[in-house]
Amino acid sequence: MKKNRIKFLIVLVISIILLFPFYKLIKEPEGIETKKIYSAYSAKDLLLKVEKNDTFWNAKIVEINGAITAIGKKGITLDGKIYCQFKEGLNTKNLQPNTTITLKGRIIGYDDLLEELKLDQCIKIKPTL
Repeated sequence: MKKNRIKFLIVLVISIILLFPFYKLIKEPEGIETKKIYSAYSAKDLLLKVEKNDTFWNAKIVEINGAITAIGKKGITLDGKIYCQFKEGLNTKNLQPNTTITLKGRIIGYDDLLEELKLDQCIKIKPTL
């Protein structure tokens, strides 16, 4: 009886140790809503900073505010130079061109060819008037 308990405990411990990495892999990633903002900038200021050192800014979460210059199905362009792709499930229906908006998003890179900064997982914090 005692041998069976020891075998059971050994199998249980080994199972837990082996399954823990799989739990970490399949766990849903943390949403942008809960991530801490690195810093807040106007669209023009952020663009200037990223142009100087784009590798430093990759994957940083920023709060950005600027004027909407273009509206697409999945995102918007701020001040003609910053494309913000919205988080899945959000839409652009209620947005109007030439209005100021504040967004939170993750910087994914600077496109040298188009001279455009790109953010993804953007969520609307507030429209400003």
